[in-house]
Amino acid sequence: EEGKRSKEYLKSILPESFNMFRDYSQSNRDEYSRLLRYLISGDVVINKKMVESCNAKECTFKIPHALTNEFRTLEYKCKGKEKGGE
Repeated sequence: EEGKRSKEYLKSILPESFNMFRDYSQSNRDEYSRLLRYLISGDVVINKKMVESCNAKECTFKIPHALTNEFRTLEYKCKGKEKGGE
């Protein structure tokens, strides 16, 4: 259910044109063979928008990625909302 909701939200916000950027501190793919990239459109990091909207979770497998701390902060705010916060 959560994955389906996340996928639908991504479809709704993903522009036709965007760039993918690799964080070279990370593997090319995760342990599930998913391509690891930041999706960027203009000045918007779509991955960040997904976490910020509570439609994705921060995920670090081994080495923290470039936006780990920022994503964890956003995810923490989402958990507060789920528990009756803002």
